[in-house]
Amino acid sequence: MVLWTPLLLQASHYRPVAGALDGSCAPGGNFDMSNWNLQLPIGHPDIVVVKSKQLLGCQGYSDSEYFFTNETSGAMVFHTPGNPELTGCSRSHGSRHCRTELRQVDRRNGGNLEWDSKGRNVLEVTMAVMEADDGTYGTAIGQVFAFHRPLAALYCSRKGVITMDIKPRPGKPKQMVAVGKLPLGTAFTFRLSYSNNVLSTALNGENVPFSFPPWPAQNCTFKLGNYNQGKSGDASTVNVYDIRLQQED
Repeated sequence: MVLWTPLLLQASHYRPVAGALDGSCAPGGNFDMSNWNLQLPIGHPDIVVVKSKQLLGCQGYSDSEYFFTNETSGAMVFHTPGNPELTGCSRSHGSRHCRTELRQVDRRNGGNLEWDSKGRNVLEVTMAVMEADDGTYGTAIGQVFAFHRPLAALYCSRKGVITMDIKPRPGKPKQMVAVGKLPLGTAFTFRLSYSNNVLSTALNGENVPFSFPPWPAQNCTFKLGNYNQGKSGDASTVNVYDIRLQQED
């Protein structure tokens, strides 16, 4: 169900500042990783989860295949294999797909963070999808969870179509909404907000005019990165250039 005409996106106004991102550092040298744990598509029987404290700083955790710094741009790179039946990648419990993804944690103690939608909760990310998977809607790049289940997610397909998967309220079926389009490899900025019990999103600063009524939710959290939804074994790659997180009770 398309609620509005998708944006034909231009490149984000974001431009990497020379020296702002250090291509010789691990991702933790360029980004504040104190708010995130890293979930990787490896490990048996459970996936590997790298704790926030291990990600911090220029010498923090990186993986040459799945999670590393682009030496030229300084971008944080998320690489994820395709269909686990074909690639053997590891899935989290209850998932059919593999992910290289950041999950929000409490920066004070590193435990999984869950918040109430009545506060101010905004995630803004500048990224480029370099390679999308061949799933119906493509690679999941950002998510809002509520009541321990996905409430909304953004996807980017191989055609560069950005789609939002959203549940308008608890118990209702999800809706797939095309919200934008751009060439793969083009940097853009998305914003996911679940504030004052209202879910909203924006692309490159332009609000997507949802008409869903407000409703409160608990056990909420943000995720971002590269959650491959592919049918084939083809990998997906996402480069992240900036992460901004705003939260107030």
